[in-house]
Amino acid sequence: MSYVTGLQLALSTNYQTLDAQTPISLPLQISIHNSTITPITILRWNTPFDPLASLLDLFEVRDTTTGHTLAADAIKISRRLPASMNDLVEINVGKTMTCDATLSGLYFQTGHEYSVRARGIWMAVWLKGLLDVTASQLKELSGSESGGFRSNVAVVEIK
Repeated sequence: MSYVTGLQLALSTNYQTLDAQTPISLPLQISIHNSTITPITILRWNTPFDPLASLLDLFEVRDTTTGHTLAADAIKISRRLPASMNDLVEINVGKTMTCDATLSGLYFQTGHEYSVRARGIWMAVWLKGLLDVTASQLKELSGSESGGFRSNVAVVEIK
């Protein structure tokens, strides 16, 4: 679910069941679909499409057996402003973009089931193509929408 027009965020993992290890690395696939009638350009900072996504506390991992949220190591980073064009991602009309992330350093319990969800805030989403975002708009993040995002839940069982 996304609170920005036309973006549909989804999360999945190839693993429905994992053998217990300490700690487990959990690979995730994240996709975003553009259901609008125009290209969309997003600033990928602090989103699942950020190269540092797995370190930015964007993924909530909950033990569905106990209801507790697992604490993951997270970092806070300072970004050099303004963002560059390399920090933008364009998603064409009707297209889906995917990326991978791996959650590491989490300690899962044998016999428990866990839910994983991405959540956060889109800092800037332009309802236009990448080449149509001007340097001024990028500098000020003007002419863009922002708002929260929350993916579906992926479930993993630890045996």
